[in-house]
Amino acid sequence: MARITMYLKGKRIEKLEDIKKYFQVYELMDYMNYGALRQWLEDNGYKEYSEKLSIWSSTDQKQKKKKLYDVFGIEYDDATEYTLVDELLLEKRKDKEILNSQIKGECVRSQKDLELLLQNIVKKRDKEDSEFESSGRFGHTNVTKVIKLMSITDYDIPINIPDIRYVGVTASEEFPTVNLEVDEKEYNQQGIFFENVYVKIKMSEKVDQGLRKKRMSL
Repeated sequence: MARITMYLKGKRIEKLEDIKKYFQVYELMDYMNYGALRQWLEDNGYKEYSEKLSIWSSTDQKQKKKKLYDVFGIEYDDATEYTLVDELLLEKRKDKEILNSQIKGECVRSQKDLELLLQNIVKKRDKEDSEFESSGRFGHTNVTKVIKLMSITDYDIPINIPDIRYVGVTASEEFPTVNLEVDEKEYNQQGIFFENVYVKIKMSEKVDQGLRKKRMSL
């Protein structure tokens, strides 16, 4: 299951009204073509809009664009909008790369990179905690760290390193996968959040063994 973050005209989309306010048919086309638009609508309580977009098999680009205008109640000018060349989609992808580069954070491309970075984060935080305590002050809290997952691969995410935001940032339309030890809500309680990633929960060895025993007894 992917956690979708959408941007239109460089603005982060938080609610349905934002789609209408910053409507850009070519950007929405791109989100629609790889399933992100419908999932964002369903995740944010706009299932009826997702259902209106359920028929998306036509190869007619003009009809696809018209569908988006109709669903979101946007007026359009057939003489101008529908004659724009679809090379604008390529320009949109370039804009996405620029937007991704503007997300501030540490970049990792493999599980090994992630583990090394997390080790450094823990060491730095321990040092800051020690310095804070030695000064006689109290109430120190961690600053949320942003980690950009740059490759379409799997990353194992520990729950014991709090206050981290993991963001999938790739050049393609696919997402990295994060493997969690427990339910995502428990990560959120530790200040750990995810954007633009596929989320999977790893089955613990103990639970896995229990299931195997259960199958054997059947």
